[in-house]
Amino acid sequence: MMPTKGIAVVGITFWDVKSTGIAFWSVKSTGAVGISFWNVQSTSAVGIAFWGVKSTGAVGISFWDVKSIAVVRITFWDVKFTVVRITFWDLKSFAVVRITFWDVKSTSAVGKTFWGVKSIAVVRNTFWDVKSTSAVGKTFWDVKSTSAVGKTFWGVKSIAVVRNTFWDVEFTSAVGKTFWDVKSTSAVGKTFWGVKSIAVVRNTFWDVESTSAVGKTFWHVKSTSAVGKTFWDVKSIAIDGK
Repeated sequence: MMPTKGIAVVGITFWDVKSTGIAFWSVKSTGAVGISFWNVQSTSAVGIAFWGVKSTGAVGISFWDVKSIAVVRITFWDVKFTVVRITFWDLKSFAVVRITFWDVKSTSAVGKTFWGVKSIAVVRNTFWDVKSTSAVGKTFWDVKSTSAVGKTFWGVKSIAVVRNTFWDVEFTSAVGKTFWDVKSTSAVGKTFWGVKSIAVVRNTFWDVESTSAVGKTFWHVKSTSAVGKTFWDVKSIAIDGK
């Protein structure tokens, strides 16, 4: 089936689609063929994968939240300025080569991988949105403050646990669990992503507001009563066996 929100493409995968009869996600408008778009506003390139692209006229490149580009053979994610042979994610300014940056504000390190780093002065470490850290040889994602060692944290505001993996966890008293964007939870042995409130067991939820389904995988689900379905950024659903 064809989309219904001002698009005329073929063989393309879209994410974050508001209304469509194909597989579209967040696509605003496009006229390309055989391309995958994510949060694309407008594009006229061919054979390229775009994610959150505002405008582009390059070929053979993968873009993610790109504002403006004029390079080739590069993968960009939220890139403001860029060079060649580098992979950038949310870069504001840089002057390095052969480095992978994710949400980097400022950096003078070489041969490092940074994600959402505001300021760094470490070596041989991988940081993602790290505000402050004195740990070495650790992997941090969106970590605000931490004194734990040998842990992997993603978007952690405050932590005091051990042997756990947390992603954007606000509050948690569970142990040995994997949480992603969890606000509050008392469930055990579960994996949650962007969960606001939960009281279910044996389920994987992503940004779930409310749900009474069991054994399902939900992504950004607001309300649902469907069973055995996988949803991504779903606002409201009531389908069955679709």
